[in-house]
Amino acid sequence: MNGGIILFIMEGTSDKDTLIPYITQQILKYKIMTTVKIIGGDVTTKWINEYTKDIFECTPANIRKKIEEIIGLYLKSGEAKRDYILSKLIKKIYYVTDTDDCFFLRTPEKINKKNCMIKMFNFSTIKISKVKMVPIEVIFFAKDLEAVTVKNVSSLTAKEKEEIATRFSTKSLLEDGYFESVFRSKTIKTWDTYRSSYNGIKTTQDTACNMNNLLDEIEEWKK
Repeated sequence: MNGGIILFIMEGTSDKDTLIPYITQQILKYKIMTTVKIIGGDVTTKWINEYTKDIFECTPANIRKKIEEIIGLYLKSGEAKRDYILSKLIKKIYYVTDTDDCFFLRTPEKINKKNCMIKMFNFSTIKISKVKMVPIEVIFFAKDLEAVTVKNVSSLTAKEKEEIATRFSTKSLLEDGYFESVFRSKTIKTWDTYRSSYNGIKTTQDTACNMNNLLDEIEEWKK
């Protein structure tokens, strides 16, 4: 990838603080610009009306449109204009999410998230302007990011997640090879390609992620 922007859509601040410092450190060496758009929480489990709980904001029927709206709003924002983030410069988009055991739990929120993720797995491109489509991949963590990075399977507060993120990102930047050792560890389930991960995660109850596929891409960008 020769220059341009890769855009990460993330569901929370702790995800950004855990992952982006190391990723940015690596790819900026090769003149690839990185920008991050954070979604306020998991849109696939939000109800339109929290009191009546009658319909989700995002469903398999509108998830593509919702992602395109998120990107469109970001590109119109003051932040994007200040940083000269233009649609013509964007080369690829990554949607980063936890699975939250959605493939195995049967609550309405989990079922909707599962169906939204399956729909996203079938996207190969996403529209970011009237005339431009760019590749998109889904990066996931099962059951969540902390289960992968620190083997935590209990519920955490936002503060606890931020503390874990800070420790992890600091160690990733200071200790050569640490970031890759975590996401390529044989103690977690990984796959050789994004496509195989999208099929595999549907039946895998182990701790798992496909971040190794992005790391493989970064290695290719370095060549």
